[in-house]
Amino acid sequence: MKKHILSTGLVLTLVIMITGCSTINKLDEYDLTDTKIALDMKAPPEPTVDVDYHFGYHEPGNEILTIIELGANLIKADEARKAEEKLYSALDGLYLPEFIAELTYDRMVKTLDAFAVDKVRDADVILEVDIEEYGIETWSSNGHVAMVVRMQVRLWHKYNKEIVWQRSVEVTEELTPGYFGFDNIIGNAVTIASLGNLTEQQLGDGFEKLTIEIMKKTIGVLQDDIREARYRK
Repeated sequence: MKKHILSTGLVLTLVIMITGCSTINKLDEYDLTDTKIALDMKAPPEPTVDVDYHFGYHEPGNEILTIIELGANLIKADEARKAEEKLYSALDGLYLPEFIAELTYDRMVKTLDAFAVDKVRDADVILEVDIEEYGIETWSSNGHVAMVVRMQVRLWHKYNKEIVWQRSVEVTEELTPGYFGFDNIIGNAVTIASLGNLTEQQLGDGFEKLTIEIMKKTIGVLQDDIREARYRK
């Protein structure tokens, strides 16, 4: 994963949700300092590209306008389908789940003042990272586009057979032009059509930048949660 420097003028729209239904916090009962922790990553799913092809219809009596609208939307839908294939190919050619898991593992081990070990058999605690979904979502061929990552992270005590800490995180980051290097071309919005005009290399570079920004914010939230749970009285 190449390192990127984002433009200081880039405006980010980030939504992070930590779901409560799967929250487990027993870090106040465990001291994981100097504990040996290994990473166990569940096989990730295929990337998703979810494009909603929206068709507008006029009220009865405006048949000519309806035909024009339908024809325009069919063209937009065809462009969106082509872009969808290119987006999927670009995402599939990257190793984003592995990068997300490794970065989460590195930061969590440091936050816990623990030791990283390569083999699960050598560990006392296992950091399990399950990438449940990652990919691109948009609500119409001309609508804004967002990258979504849904993941679950847990610390599993191998000898006590107990989950020490667990969180589910859902991150949605709206794509902005700065990620793909065309700030001055299309303003502040990225559409499925504009992405379809980029090469797979340009898309891949943009998705890498986007993932780095997403994980910076996500890991910060997880680290704060771990610190709060560990020092809870």
